[in-house]
Amino acid sequence: MSRRHILCLGVISVCLPTAPLTLVAQRTLIDVPYVAGAAPTQRLDLYLPDGRGFPTLIVVHGGGLTGEDKRDDSIPAVCATMAKAGIACASVNYRLGPVARWPAQPEDVATAVAWVRHHIAEQGGDSTRLVLLGHSSGCLLASVIGTDARYLVAQQLSLSAVRGVVAMGCTLSPVLPALSDSARLRAVFSSGGLSTFGSLETFLDADATLHVGSATPPFLVLIAESEQVNPPILERARMFEAKMVAAGRPVEIDVLPNRRHYTALSSMANAADPTLGLLLEFIRRSTAHK
Repeated sequence: MSRRHILCLGVISVCLPTAPLTLVAQRTLIDVPYVAGAAPTQRLDLYLPDGRGFPTLIVVHGGGLTGEDKRDDSIPAVCATMAKAGIACASVNYRLGPVARWPAQPEDVATAVAWVRHHIAEQGGDSTRLVLLGHSSGCLLASVIGTDARYLVAQQLSLSAVRGVVAMGCTLSPVLPALSDSARLRAVFSSGGLSTFGSLETFLDADATLHVGSATPPFLVLIAESEQVNPPILERARMFEAKMVAAGRPVEIDVLPNRRHYTALSSMANAADPTLGLLLEFIRRSTAHK
């Protein structure tokens, strides 16, 4: 098995293989509304293990904030594998742009987090053991919610309601500071590009590096080997890491060998997948009772 290198608070370490999974039975609740008067996109699927006191992984799908669904990109298979490993998995839909303008998307995901927080105990879960995972544009959403406290505060929650964030396959800082007021970027907006955000200022504020602080939960950043440079995901992840280190917060960056943008996620449906083992280790460590 190849070694997996993790950048943790600036130190490179080797992640050893985890123990084989213990598979248990599971239950599934489909299309659960997480807000009163829910639109079709304001629903989640909940994959549940047997037992009590289990943690929950809340998964946010990608699709450029304008498409895809909670059952796309092998998410159901990944969630089923999580449930077999004794961890509940909530796969979340949210309102899509450009019809729904930002911040509808992070507001919806924060509302879904609050729903899980308030209701997972009814299914046997531990409401204090929640981890948020986002892939692609869902990674942007998870990262913003995990750093910008405004979204969870609007749900009468603090950042501590999320015990860890897994950022998978996105640039954690969308634009380098030197380019934030460039004529080229403003031209993108004037021509209708990135219309989901409505304005350049709103787009620039959707930057996890801007909101890192002493209350930011631990982050696990997962980057497929083929997507390190174009877009510059690894470079921006190191910028985010520097902010986390300065704030004294735990952060890990893992480059996944032989993985592409989509296979990084889909491969985790395999119980023997090294990335799945890394994810399970992070969930168990970040949600351990203090």
